[in-house]
Amino acid sequence: GLKTTKVKRETIFNYLKENGDIALLQETHSTPETEELWKNECGCESFFSHGTNNSCGVMIFLSNKLEIEVTEKITDTEGRFILLKCIIQGTKILIYNVYAPNNEKDHVAFLLFLKEKLEFLDTTEYEYIIGAGDWNFTFEIIDRSGGNYKYEKWEKSANILDEINQKFDLIDIWRVRNPEKRRFTWRRTKPVIQSRLDRLYISDTMQYNISKTDIIP
Repeated sequence: GLKTTKVKRETIFNYLKENGDIALLQETHSTPETEELWKNECGCESFFSHGTNNSCGVMIFLSNKLEIEVTEKITDTEGRFILLKCIIQGTKILIYNVYAPNNEKDHVAFLLFLKEKLEFLDTTEYEYIIGAGDWNFTFEIIDRSGGNYKYEKWEKSANILDEINQKFDLIDIWRVRNPEKRRFTWRRTKPVIQSRLDRLYISDTMQYNISKTDIIP
């Protein structure tokens, strides 16, 4: 019921606030009606792209301890994308949060939308870019275990994401730091299928500021 959900939300919000200054959440199922309530529960600056109460929704929230100014928010209408233009401690940074579709055709359209949004911005104004979320596909064999995954079905998506990352000089920081490691962020039990669908891409030049990158339950 609603009470359990409220307890669960507050537990998650508190955990994230205690463990970081910027949190990117996907599949939040937020709606315009719940926005104010969630902002209060979260107790810090929050930004939403709403889905419905049983699908999609992405959210970014920022700790009150962080010196940050958000100059603009860009979202889609599906609850799959939110981008913030930020100044964090004097440095201009773009942050975007994605929840990609799991159907190949929609997936390609979504990545083209992301590419268009980034190309439209003057990204040279920004020192760093951080793009993270649930990409809902993988394109390296090391990022998947079990099942009969048809990589060719996702080739178009892989090429577009590759183009985005090359054009804006972004790297998959966890993979760069863990070239041989197999870790997963999603699993199904029957049959056992595991996949690293959630990935964080950052400006290549930013990697020298990264002390630790981890995947934890």
